[in-house]
Amino acid sequence: MDPVITQEARALQNEVRNLVRRELIPNEYQIEETGKVPDVVLARMREAGLFGLTIPETYGGLGLDCLTTSLIIEELGWCHSVYRSLVTNNIGLGSQSLIMAGTEEQRSHYLPKMASGEIISAFADARALDAHENSAHKLQFRVTGAQGGTWRCNMY
Repeated sequence: MDPVITQEARALQNEVRNLVRRELIPNEYQIEETGKVPDVVLARMREAGLFGLTIPETYGGLGLDCLTTSLIIEELGWCHSVYRSLVTNNIGLGSQSLIMAGTEEQRSHYLPKMASGEIISAFADARALDAHENSAHKLQFRVTGAQGGTWRCNMY
């Protein structure tokens, strides 16, 4: 069976395609120069609802299906990977772990903030290294402090 792409899904895909071409790609150089996504670009991504694609509407997200979400992520693949990473971390492991295993109190507190992009989730894998892994490849993270309510982790 061939997937059916709705007119609404195509319209959203075109909206994101325009955002990518007009605002995200032209600002990629700033990411390379400053090491961060410009605030004006993050604001536009928030306005477009990108941080809440798969978060249920009940919690302020768009509640999109997998096919529509895939179309949006495909468009983000045309620009700097940091844009896609911010979105997919938030709509993937970040929010889905709360949706599937969080308490209602946790969902009500965090998901609306995640859907709006007020907070953007991240994921860290903390596991023991295999005995065969070279110790030179070990990564260590150290929290260096909070600035303006944001924690910064450095990789050593």
